[in-house]
Amino acid sequence: MGFRDSNVKKWRAARWPVLLAFILAVVAWAGVPHLYAAQHTVDAQQPDCSTADCLFLPVVVGFQTPTPTHTPTLPPGVTPSATPTLPPGVTPTATATATATPTRTPTATPTNTPTATPTNTPTPPPVGPANPQIVRIYVRAPGVGQRVEITNRGGDAAAMHNWTLRDGTQPPQIYTFPAFTLTGGATVTVWVKSGTNTATDLYWGLGDSSVLVWSTSGDSAILQDALGIEKSRCTYESSVLIAECQ
Repeated sequence: MGFRDSNVKKWRAARWPVLLAFILAVVAWAGVPHLYAAQHTVDAQQPDCSTADCLFLPVVVGFQTPTPTHTPTLPPGVTPSATPTLPPGVTPTATATATATPTRTPTATPTNTPTATPTNTPTPPPVGPANPQIVRIYVRAPGVGQRVEITNRGGDAAAMHNWTLRDGTQPPQIYTFPAFTLTGGATVTVWVKSGTNTATDLYWGLGDSSVLVWSTSGDSAILQDALGIEKSRCTYESSVLIAECQ
């Protein structure tokens, strides 16, 4: 019995190294294909270093550490605009915006329209026998004086020597014409005041411009020929500056 127990103890002590060696052999056998595949993957990712110095780093397949992206903080109310990211080394090209060239609108040059010059229609010369008529009495003319205008409305000249011009009062105030001829269509002015006679102006000679012959409240002027025949009469009935006659 003593010999048997001794052999059993020796066998038990010797089996643990054998069992450990067997386990290591199994593990080694199982890991060889995986090590070969991993080594083959690493070799496939290494660059060709035949012409340059290389630093071999292990490559972990299937895992990549994300690079943190810095997101800028915008002020309140500002909307971020999508800015395209260009590849390294590419310089953005500025797109020129065409500026509209203003078109100059020509200014219309005004055309001067000639103004028609009115044509004076000549008054036909009077025809027929001489016909002197009183046409106007200047009743109120301070600083100038009273006067009467007489126009020959006929075509023939009127010889008015010894003709008379008077007012409408009684007894009348009478002016007698000197040797004087009034041509057809012409006008002569008979002034009450003193002056020098001309072809267009005759003077009664009663003084200065303040002397009155015709009443300012109504009167008549009467023209008679050398025989005392009335040729023209002009009457006004109220206070006027100028009495217009027919």
